[in-house]
Amino acid sequence: MEPWRPSPRNPMDRIDPNTFRFHFPNLLYASGRKLCYLCFQVEREDYFSCNDSDWGVFRNKVHPWARCHAEQSFLSWFRDRYPCRDEYYNVTWFLSWSPCPTCAEEVVEFLEEYRNLTLKIFTSRLYYFWDPNYQQGLRKLWDAGVQLDIMSCDDFEYCWDNFVDHKGMRFQRRNLLKYYDFLAEELQEILRNPMDRIDPNTFRFHFPNLLYASGRKLCYLCFQVEREDYFSCNDSDWGVFRNKVHPWARCHAEQCFLSWFRDQYPYRDEYYNVTWFLSWSPCPTCAEEVVEFLEEYRNLTLSIFTSRLYYFWDPNYQQGLCKLWDAGVQLDIMSCDDFEYCWDNFVDHKGMRFQRRNLLKDYDFLAAELQEILSPVPSVCGHLSQTPWSPRSRCLWLECPEGKRLGLHQAPPVSSDRSVSACPGQQRKRDWPFPPRPGAQVDPRSWVQEVTEPGINTRRHSLHLLVSFLLPRPTMNPLQEDIFCRQFGNQHRVPKPYNYRRKTYLCYQLKLPEGTLIDKDCLRNKKKRHAEMCFIDKIKSLTRDTSQRFEIICYITWSPCPFCAEELVAFVKDNPHLSLRIFASRLYVHWRWKYQQGLRHLHASGIPVAVMSLPEFEDCWRNFVDHKDRSFQPWHNLEQYSKSIKRRLGKILTPLNDLRNDFRNLKLE
Repeated sequence: MEPWRPSPRNPMDRIDPNTFRFHFPNLLYASGRKLCYLCFQVEREDYFSCNDSDWGVFRNKVHPWARCHAEQSFLSWFRDRYPCRDEYYNVTWFLSWSPCPTCAEEVVEFLEEYRNLTLKIFTSRLYYFWDPNYQQGLRKLWDAGVQLDIMSCDDFEYCWDNFVDHKGMRFQRRNLLKYYDFLAEELQEILRNPMDRIDPNTFRFHFPNLLYASGRKLCYLCFQVEREDYFSCNDSDWGVFRNKVHPWARCHAEQCFLSWFRDQYPYRDEYYNVTWFLSWSPCPTCAEEVVEFLEEYRNLTLSIFTSRLYYFWDPNYQQGLCKLWDAGVQLDIMSCDDFEYCWDNFVDHKGMRFQRRNLLKDYDFLAAELQEILSPVPSVCGHLSQTPWSPRSRCLWLECPEGKRLGLHQAPPVSSDRSVSACPGQQRKRDWPFPPRPGAQVDPRSWVQEVTEPGINTRRHSLHLLVSFLLPRPTMNPLQEDIFCRQFGNQHRVPKPYNYRRKTYLCYQLKLPEGTLIDKDCLRNKKKRHAEMCFIDKIKSLTRDTSQRFEIICYITWSPCPFCAEELVAFVKDNPHLSLRIFASRLYVHWRWKYQQGLRHLHASGIPVAVMSLPEFEDCWRNFVDHKDRSFQPWHNLEQYSKSIKRRLGKILTPLNDLRNDFRNLKLE
């Protein structure tokens, strides 16, 4: 026989215990283990006989001039041992390494010869699992009907009892299952099959509502697929996907789901309800792919509940979320009920009760941030478009009396019902109210027709009145009382118990000269972006109509830094139709000349900077705090602190020439 052809030699009966312990552990990277062992069992389905010839162990040949893998040795031996192709066989393999692409191809050809043979492969480790070619080989085996799985503790014990010459030694699982969980998840991802459940510790680590979640590079996607005709939820309709983070074979969890769904549900005309529970919100690339996916499946509704927002300060990632929203995807931050629902259905909790501890740490901030991202402001500068009103796009163009067209985008409502359906068949429904005037729940088109019909004096309805009348009231999340008192307090030092840091909060009111409120909101610093810069971005989108004057009042916890002061001056200079007034609770680093110069620049550019006193605190309390009809209660020495800060600001804003004149007037000799 030619040396490069597989030799139909007889298999070994058993292997040495030390060889088994060295070559079979579930390791991620097993250095020095170049040999591959294949323990096999052959059963005939007619009488399931298991004699000596039906058991054995093969090992690969590593000689450069006569290489032969263990799988090839078995296939050659089996063809000689069982030449009859019509009998029924059950074959089980226990491998130390998963098959390579070449062996996978040969196994698929072997199964085409033996049509009545079923093959199960239990592998201890995955060979080059990050290489797409090796992944494709495993998928070919799976598509050919081969059952693939990672060896578990029971499999190791079974091999120890039947394929190891243990001489009476008891089986010990020590160091055999070191990376079992990771390899099992990796194999499921390679096969594009979702995991059934995830570990409780994995859920607690990867799913909390955190603002900045360091060390959490993995993204988990728990999904539920419901068919609208009979809402059947079998095992294939539930599962968990995880992203692949290998630099040479990246695949996000969303992409894994889309690929799996297209294979699992090829019919585009059926009605589906899909729900995702994500540990990270989708990136822009995944958002684009989801939008294309929804264009394929026209009758599919998708709801996404995310635990955290991925790079929420980046405009590209914000745009991705807006594209999902415009495509009809329901987006929300995971609440306590959502976490409990995931715990019950997607976590292998083994009877442990759900605990919400540390899961909702930054929920309020993330919910407000998502609300801000998904709340585009209508343009009032006369954009021309022929786009009709559509519930899916949530956009309406209105003809205004001045001949302009007003683009109105529906903002996501703040739903009071955040509960998750306890039974799989109930889909969470949300209404999308778009009130054309306060208290009314009607179609905006009917109201436009009403105000424009003959007999109604439309000259009284100016553009800004239409804006303030048609748009929903500002969806600002009010400040909590304790946050307002802590962050806006003007004490020189943080009061006891000193367990918080003072951050920058900016509350603003945008009004017309006659006092009509256009918008109000409360902003705070984002990562690498100050509250003043967020304020400039938002006001730019609100005040594009340069023919209309606007007045803005800002209440800010810390006075602007030099950079923000320069930006505010440039912003007001470029928009002369804006009138801006700033009231600061405290002065930021007031002893440094650079920060003093920034305040002087604001003052010299016509932007008044003043210190908040009792009337300003009361006004801020009424408009930006969830006070529940309680009046503002000043803290101790509020007026004294305010007067002290005013004197300090007065000294900063006093021109240097005036100080020199004062010294000259002293006539010191």
